[in-house]
Amino acid sequence: MARKRKRSMTDDRVNSLKKTKPNLTAQANQTNQPELNQTTSQKKIENAWASCEIASPIPCSGNNIINMDKLQDGISQAALCRHCKAGELVLSQNAGAREGWAVVMRLTCTNCGIVTSFNSSHNLPGSRSKEVNRAMNLGMRSIGRGNSAATTLAAILQLPPPIGRKPWSKHTQTILSQVHDVSDTARLQVARRLKRQLIKEGSVPGTKADDADKTDSFIDSLTVDVAVSFDGSWKNRGFSSHHCIVAAIAQETGEILDAEYICNLCRECTDNSMDKNSDEYINWIVEHTPNCPRNFSGSSQAMESEGVRRLYERSEDTKLRYTVFVGDGDSKSFLSVTKAKPYDVPIVKEECVGHVKKRMGTRLRRLLNRMAGMYFYNIGVP
Repeated sequence: MARKRKRSMTDDRVNSLKKTKPNLTAQANQTNQPELNQTTSQKKIENAWASCEIASPIPCSGNNIINMDKLQDGISQAALCRHCKAGELVLSQNAGAREGWAVVMRLTCTNCGIVTSFNSSHNLPGSRSKEVNRAMNLGMRSIGRGNSAATTLAAILQLPPPIGRKPWSKHTQTILSQVHDVSDTARLQVARRLKRQLIKEGSVPGTKADDADKTDSFIDSLTVDVAVSFDGSWKNRGFSSHHCIVAAIAQETGEILDAEYICNLCRECTDNSMDKNSDEYINWIVEHTPNCPRNFSGSSQAMESEGVRRLYERSEDTKLRYTVFVGDGDSKSFLSVTKAKPYDVPIVKEECVGHVKKRMGTRLRRLLNRMAGMYFYNIGVP
């Protein structure tokens, strides 16, 4: 007699799934009525069906890189002239009206010949400049590149050349002006938060803890002495960089109170071969000076102390006085500040324990490596 086959767990699971397969039609009519008695298998199957649904189309917005041949094919297959209802639309560009990456596109009907023109980019608010050119300038500046790098990128991507150097410089100056406005607002807000915290801690003479909740105008009128640490960062190591940024950091909040950019190189000034006494050079220098990136003529090593001195000189713009200088072991910055005498009160120097620990540890490890394998005799130690 043949032995009856034993049912496996797999068979039970398959039969269970078949019995619990959801009725998709019924569920489509009851989307707002969740099932309270669903099993785990039913929920898994519903989730699987939901993941297979076709995603809804996303509205077009922003900027996209589109192959013009593919765009022409799509227009030819899907669009007809709305005037004659018969002709196809041929896409072309108006080369004489191009502004950098902003081009004027033309749709010409093959039947009636009517032309519809439109620009590929919006104008900036209150300006004739194009959004895509401003965005390109900001993007390249954000990664430390300029007009030449944008030209190379456009050539590789088979895009139109970017805007010329003069409009590129105008976009850069506009962005720089807006960055300064945002920076000034941020500096004021950081100073307010620092003052309110010090008032709550009772570190501001002549104030009470409740004064921290007063209006911004009251907080802005207070002159407060604070402890600040300074740190400089160069583009390259080894004190050979031409670019440096120095930041002032509040010890109580850890926020950046202010920052200064230092540069001691300008390629245009260095590469200029005109006679220094000629009228041509004088006219050029008058036009170039407001846009010249060089704001320091000293060495790369002296950039940090110069930046700290400038930060001290403008600290009272936000009614803050950096009376406690938290150093990192380098005395040059503190000496430049004491020599400048920015306040009528003394400036006290305190050393950062973390930097002292770091420097001492580095020197001890260096000494240990240098004396490895050496033996000492008669040093007076039993």
